[in-house]
Amino acid sequence: MFKKILALLLTLAMLTSFCLILSSCEFISGILGGEGTGDGGGTGDGEGEVCEHTYDETWLYDENQHWHAATCEHKDVKVMLANHTDNDYDDYCDKCGYDMVPDVEQTPQAKIVTYVVDVLDESGKGVANVKIRLVSSKGFYTSVKTTNARGRVSFNLEEGEWTVALDEAVEGYSNTTSERYVFDGRSATVTLK
Repeated sequence: MFKKILALLLTLAMLTSFCLILSSCEFISGILGGEGTGDGGGTGDGEGEVCEHTYDETWLYDENQHWHAATCEHKDVKVMLANHTDNDYDDYCDKCGYDMVPDVEQTPQAKIVTYVVDVLDESGKGVANVKIRLVSSKGFYTSVKTTNARGRVSFNLEEGEWTVALDEAVEGYSNTTSERYVFDGRSATVTLK
């Protein structure tokens, strides 16, 4: 009879221990694929109490992973943490619906290049303070820029077909604002006469 009571008490002790292990936040989090609290020190208050996490049903995500967050006081606990997958190749994560191709990447980026304009007098010396703008093949104008002390100005623009135009006549020279100067590659020279 004593052996049966001892066996019963040992069984109850083992079941109690097993139940405590199952109710442990980190154990459940580990089964569900989460991280636990991430602090390595358990999930209780340090005095033997155990928190039973509750989780939001909504997926949370960043650009690389998705998860369910705890709704209890342990807000940093995540379960079902995993990388995004797109096995059906529709550009959305199969689990959480995250758009794996952000809008900025869906729009082809224009190639921005630097166009340099040198404004020189007939002797080849740079002319400062000349107001220049570029004109696209579609008729768009850039904002006006002024040449530096060496007669140079640069524009960072979408690669395309651009021509150079004086924004206003330059005193002492006969060049007009209706004249267009073409680029040789990405540089152009305007010779004032």
